[in-house]
Amino acid sequence: MEAFCGIDVSKSSFHADYSGNELGTREFKNKPSDFRKLVKWAPEGVKFVMESTGPYHNRLATFLFEAGYEVFVVNPLIIKRFSEAILSRAKTDSRDARIIVEYAESRNFKLLPWKPRSRASTRMQQILRAMHSYEKQLTMNKNRKGANQDFGTEDPMVARSLKSIIGHLKREIKKLEKELERIANEEFGTEMELLQSIKGIGPKTASLLVHATDGFTRFENVKQLVAYAGLSPTISQSGTSLNRRGKICKKGNGALRRNLYMGAFSAIKYNKPCNQLFERLMEQGKHYQKARVAVACKLLRQAFGVVTRGEKFNPDFHPKTCF
Repeated sequence: MEAFCGIDVSKSSFHADYSGNELGTREFKNKPSDFRKLVKWAPEGVKFVMESTGPYHNRLATFLFEAGYEVFVVNPLIIKRFSEAILSRAKTDSRDARIIVEYAESRNFKLLPWKPRSRASTRMQQILRAMHSYEKQLTMNKNRKGANQDFGTEDPMVARSLKSIIGHLKREIKKLEKELERIANEEFGTEMELLQSIKGIGPKTASLLVHATDGFTRFENVKQLVAYAGLSPTISQSGTSLNRRGKICKKGNGALRRNLYMGAFSAIKYNKPCNQLFERLMEQGKHYQKARVAVACKLLRQAFGVVTRGEKFNPDFHPKTCF
């Protein structure tokens, strides 16, 4: 029987428990010296399972991976739903570590081994986070400027200050976008060229795609990629009383989903298969936004198809991976 070590990670520490442990959960500091203590404490041949906790789990997961252990990083929402399913009433770090062990032992899922991102992908991730933060600040300051103008008499000093901040944020976002594209072209040049052969996918969307997939090495099939982007449909039907309209799940990579949705506008005009799909859906009476989401999903499938085939996009060739 496989043995698992469940780890609940926080910024400064983590709690660990393992299969068959009768001595109780142990707490460690989230630093390399305690990573080595964890390896000595855990049974030989154990597989480590932890929640994805932003940057906090990354150093520990990388250490364990480089030490030759199998590591699995699980979406926290999955652990939360599992905890609810087994009617767990306690919410402590120790209990969370035990629940992760129980989840791993349940085997009602497919564990996919974790591996660290490439150095280039890690840099791109930091740039994307900075861009996201600056874009939020930009929106906030634009809204503040608009609200001040609504007063009718905008204070000149505040107006100058906001104009300066807005201009600075725009320049910083532009610089980060250029650096993101530079790294993407340098590290994933072939993939970037293939992706941009698709009408509707520009440099920014292509950069997001190679980052999200780490050069299309993180996903085994296109369905996994569609789910990761949050473009897979959800269905709410049960008996005769529940029959809601289906929607996309929106639980994936928001930045990637938004850029694909924006790219769909161009794809509808210039990408033959996307145009045909859009026209067919509109003739069926589908809402414009729903048809555009379908085009965004098709763009993603086309992206997966051209990279996995290693051939530039051909609008008259429709392999299975592009549907």
